[in-house]
Amino acid sequence: MSGVPPSLKGIQPFLKLSDMFMKKDRIVAYYCKLYAIQEGIAASKNDAAGKAFLMTQMDQISQLKKALKEDDASKDDVVAQAHIEEFAFKLFETADNEDRAGRFHNNMIKAFYTSNLVFTILKQFGPLSDEVQTRLKYAKWKAVEIDRCLKNGITPTPGPPGGDEGGAFNLGDLDADLGGGGGGGGGSFDVPPPQSGPSPSYPTFPPAPSLPAPTPSPDSQRPVAKPRHLADPGQPPPPQAAAAPRPTPAPAPQAQAKISSVDVSRAQKLCKFASSALDYEDVAGAVDFLQKAINLLKTGKEE
Repeated sequence: MSGVPPSLKGIQPFLKLSDMFMKKDRIVAYYCKLYAIQEGIAASKNDAAGKAFLMTQMDQISQLKKALKEDDASKDDVVAQAHIEEFAFKLFETADNEDRAGRFHNNMIKAFYTSNLVFTILKQFGPLSDEVQTRLKYAKWKAVEIDRCLKNGITPTPGPPGGDEGGAFNLGDLDADLGGGGGGGGGSFDVPPPQSGPSPSYPTFPPAPSLPAPTPSPDSQRPVAKPRHLADPGQPPPPQAAAAPRPTPAPAPQAQAKISSVDVSRAQKLCKFASSALDYEDVAGAVDFLQKAINLLKTGKEE
C-alpha cells in the first residue's frame, strides 16, 4: 500500500489485509482497518501527515460501516469477536494441516502469517485468551521459519519445534510481500471463504460518563432565617442584604454558518477520532480533533 507515512509503517500489514479481505469477508476487512486506525492514532500523535492519512482511512471505514448496516449481528461485538476468532482458527488450521503433512509452499506461509495478523486484531475486543495467544505466536514463528528454510534450500521440519518456541521473530520480509511469494513451490489453497450465518457488529463508542449527584453546599444546610416580623423580641433586626448586581445582558448571537449534512457527518467523525485519541491518552490530539469539529460546526471550515 503506497502513501503510508513513515510513522504508520507498523499498521501497513493490517491495511493490506483489510484490502485483501474486502471481497472475501467484509467484516474481517472492517475490523482489520479499524484496528489499524486505532494503532495509528497512538503512533502519529505529533505527525500531521500521519493524522491526515488516518482521516482518509476514517472516511473509508465509515463508508464500509454504512454498507454493513443491514448485517444481522451488526449490534453485537461479542458476535463480531466470535466471527473473527473462528475465521482465524480455520485459517490457522488449514496452514497447520499442510505443515504437518509436509506440504510446504508459499500459500501455506501466507496462511500462517495472515492468521497471526487476524489473531492480533482480536486485541481490540479485550485481552486475548491463552489459546489465541499460543496460536498467534506459533503462527508467527512458523511463517518465518518455513520462509527461511525454503529460501535457503532447507526442508522444514513439520509440526511444532522440538524446543521452546519463544523469542522475537522478524516479519519484515513477509510484511513487504503480503501479496507476493515467500519462496518455495508446491501445493496451493485459498484463504477460507467467509462463513455463513450471523456477521459481527461495529464497535460501539463508550457512553458519556454520568454526572454525580450534586453535593449540598454548606449554605443550603444552614437554618432558614426567621422573617423580621417573627424575630425574637429585644434583638436588633438583621442587617439588610445588599442588592444583587444586575446581570450583564448576553451578547447578541453571531450569525451561524450554514451547515450541511456532510459537515455534520464530518464533525461526528472528528469527535469519534478524539475519543479514540483519549483511549491512548493523547490529550493534545483529542483537543485538536474536537477543536476542528467545533470550528466546522461554527464556520463550516475545520481550520
